[in-house]
Parts: sequence; C-alpha cells; structure tokens
Amino acid sequence: LDLDKVLQVVSRQVTNLLDVQICLLSEWDPQTESFRVTAKHFNSMAMTNTKAITPHSMAAKLGGKKVIGQSQPVQKQAAGEHITRQEKQALSDAGLAAVLMLPLVVQGKSIGLVELQDTRAGRTFSEHEIYLAQTLCHQAAVAIENARLFQATHRQLEELKLLQQVANAATEAMGEDELIHTVTQLIRQS
Repeated sequence: LDLDKVLQVVSRQVTNLLDVQICLLSEWDPQTESFRVTAKHFNSMAMTNTKAITPHSMAAKLGGKKVIGQSQPVQKQAAGEHITRQEKQALSDAGLAAVLMLPLVVQGKSIGLVELQDTRAGRTFSEHEIYLAQTLCHQAAVAIENARLFQATHRQLEELKLLQQVANAATEAMGEDELIHTVTQLIRQS
C-alpha cells in the first residue's frame, strides 16, 4: 500500500463521484494546529467556465479547525446566508462559489480534512451529497490509516533487517576496522 497512491485515488474518486471540480486532501497536525495538503485532484470534465484557478486550501480561512474539532462537515457558499464577510471575500478571491469541508476520522481521531471546491455559481451540496461524501471520507480515512500503518511496519522491518545484518557482521568481524567498514557499507546500501 503506497500512501501517495491511496491519497491520489481517494481525491480522484471523490471528485468524480460528487461531480465537483476540485478535491484537496490535507493532513492535520495537532501540534501546530495546521493543515498540509497531501493530495489534490482537478476535475477538468466538471469545469464549465474558462477562468483559470489555482487550487489551494481554504481550510484556514473557512473554519477547517472547527471541522476537525467537531468532526462534522461544513459547507460554505459565496451566495449563502450564513457566511461572514471575510469568508465571502476569501471565496471570491479564490474564484470559488462553494466549498464543502469534511473531516477524515479514524477511531474517533481526526487525521485530516477533505475539501471539495467548486466555481460554478449557485453550486450547493445537497444532504444526499454530503452523506455520500461523509461515507467516502470515512472509508478513505481507514484506507489512509492502513497505508500509513503499512509504511511504518515496512520501515520497521527494514530497520530490523539492517540491525540483524550489523549483528551478524559484529560476530563475524576479525577486528574493529573490518567491523566499521562492513557496518558502513551496510548503512550505505540501506
């Protein structure tokens, strides 16, 4: 399981299934209370206007921390009633009409955020779309966590193999110089 591939597949599938233009997956760092975009997908088939936009995260400006803290989705629409002036300006500056942010939650812990962004005027996410997106995000969070665990396990296995080789070299070495040379070679190869 390659984490980067899992992230790309998730962002592409969510984008296509919900007919949204942009999907960003961000990792949540609880220590710095910040997001880091780890994957993005731009659905050219859903693009209707010719204005070029550069996808970037809106989480910091549109309440991403609230989504993480409450583990609940948040929808923001440029034409919506429940939006602050700053949020409306942020959407306008980004060329977006709507953003849906959903938490990625595994075993009660928020590990990240999915942002669905759309430039089409009047775009709203229906209750059905939000429910579908939440279901997909739950499955995606499990897949992402499994890929992370697989990578960590693989890394630990490689480290244990190296330690075993160093231990073997230590028992077979005729002297310190030979041991240092052999261990140096093993470390370079790993």
